[in-house]
Amino acid sequence: MHSLIVGFGSIGKQHFDVLKNVLGNNNVFVLSRREHNQKNFVTSLSHIDLKKFNYFVIANEANLHLEWLEKIKHLNAKILIEKPLSDKKIVFDVNKNYNNINIGYFMRLHPLVNKIKEIKISEISKVEFVNHSWLPDWRKNREFTKSVSANKELGGGVLNELSHDLDLAMFIYGSYELSTSHLSRNPKLKLNVFDTFEGDAKVLNSEIKLKFSLSMAKKKNEKYVKIFTKDNCYKADFINNSFLSKGTEEKLSNYLSSKKHLLQTQHETILSKEKNYLSTFEEGTWIANLIDSIERNNE
Repeated sequence: MHSLIVGFGSIGKQHFDVLKNVLGNNNVFVLSRREHNQKNFVTSLSHIDLKKFNYFVIANEANLHLEWLEKIKHLNAKILIEKPLSDKKIVFDVNKNYNNINIGYFMRLHPLVNKIKEIKISEISKVEFVNHSWLPDWRKNREFTKSVSANKELGGGVLNELSHDLDLAMFIYGSYELSTSHLSRNPKLKLNVFDTFEGDAKVLNSEIKLKFSLSMAKKKNEKYVKIFTKDNCYKADFINNSFLSKGTEEKLSNYLSSKKHLLQTQHETILSKEKNYLSTFEEGTWIANLIDSIERNNE
């Protein structure tokens, strides 16, 4: 088994670290525009034969994801495309087979998500998804204004960067329809992308109402899901790694909840032949098109 990681930015480096554990150092290759003095690193397609790879990880900029998919979709290989699937609207062809493609929404594997899914759908009235952080703190060794996250042309912006929450809402509760949506910019960050999203939605096959508050422009870090029922308010806190129910807080394993473990589990799941619940190409298309619709409505 040989794997090729396309792109060696922040998430590409993380995939490289965990894939070496899964496949072994000699079986993981990287294609990057920048020179790296490491074995199995190449800077040009002319230096490699794509047919030798069984597994591709597309971890470059979102605006290049579909272009890369065109290069490799004819190969008999498994493909993981980092989220979001694309920075633009996608036309999903129901006549094509996309079974070999998954999208990198690894938060589905988080232990807290399993706790959330244990709450009966019929008892839930409202769910809040809150994800707040301060973009300048994301990558300490890099000027934040030069990152992909802050660049509209490369597929940055709050909806693409924090789309895990949009995916989790769909994964746990099913398709939903937005009733209100608002995108804004914090003038202190001086970005050419929207850094904050507030939205309300209704789940299509139930009476559950959803509320989203996603931001890369708030200095107080918060990442949680609140679930409201008739007699309880549950809180899954992804920073403290805890689950609160009726005043009782349960702490979960930090190791099983770590990003490194979740990424590795994602790769192991894709490479196994077992049925899984990772994001499919169709689901990734749904999220990409939802983001495109929100952005168009807020232009």
